[in-house]
Amino acid sequence: MSDCGGCNTGLDPGGGGGGSPLREQFTYTSGPVSFTLAVTPITTDSIFLFLRGIQYNVVDDWTIVGNVITWLNNTPLIPGDIITIYYGEQ
Repeated sequence: MSDCGGCNTGLDPGGGGGGSPLREQFTYTSGPVSFTLAVTPITTDSIFLFLRGIQYNVVDDWTIVGNVITWLNNTPLIPGDIITIYYGEQ
């Protein structure tokens, strides 16, 4: 799997450890969508994924294996969409 198949990513250098969540953003451009997070999240319960200000749920809208999130296309992405992911690291 590749990083988002055409997305640009920016990792917020703050956060992580000490209870602060990490934040990563991916900008969708085209094609299939997989996001490779910088580190593996603690659990799926520690992941919060937002698109257009709406939170989306694991299983219904996306899946994760290790540190790779795959968008399930229930809500089609539009080029320029910014996906924001907050999560706790292992």
